[in-house]
Amino acid sequence: FIKEGRAVYTTYSDAMHLKEMNPVPGIPVHRGFDWGLTPACIFSQMLPDGRWLVFDELTSDDMSVDLFFDIVADHCAKTFKKRVEFIDTGDPAGNIRSQIDKRTCFQIGASKGFNVIPGLQAPVVRLESVRKPLRTILPGGQAQFILHPRCVLLRKGFLGGYHLRRLRVTGERYADTPEKNQFSHPHDALQYTATMIFGTTVLHGPQVAGRSDNDDDA
Repeated sequence: FIKEGRAVYTTYSDAMHLKEMNPVPGIPVHRGFDWGLTPACIFSQMLPDGRWLVFDELTSDDMSVDLFFDIVADHCAKTFKKRVEFIDTGDPAGNIRSQIDKRTCFQIGASKGFNVIPGLQAPVVRLESVRKPLRTILPGGQAQFILHPRCVLLRKGFLGGYHLRRLRVTGERYADTPEKNQFSHPHDALQYTATMIFGTTVLHGPQVAGRSDNDDDA
């Protein structure tokens, strides 16, 4: 996916992180949201054994947030037959009022039954909140981060579509922030959930069971 760029997450591996699985009954489901005209939603669960299962993605193109919430609600009604506790986290920019109807993304969601809270916005914290479970190996040798193959855009993003643009200067230098493209929207949504689960650990030190291998992403 990259000819002139550097993958944001260099520790991702299909062999280690890609695996088919199903949501676990009785465990809350995290929904991470990114807004704009290309809203995205990522579905995941944090299991008691320490695994973070990312099992579904919804993406869009040129769609209102209002309609996207309806699509997410319909998807959840079809996917989860039993009552599920949802934990919704989104881009803090969703608190900015629209110039069209004066409502924020959070207010639109609330009118449809979504209790979305803002994730952490600091780019370093967002990226490290994903890098940490990617490089953490749980007791028994299993990766903490598990991605379902049906999350096509997330996977392609991990493999290089979500990248840092190479700068047109002498030497090997890259932009400080990831390139905005079709892969960045679901990855942004994933990061907001990650800050909800791992942000405190990233900010205040390790508190998650397991060990972390050395990471070369920084």
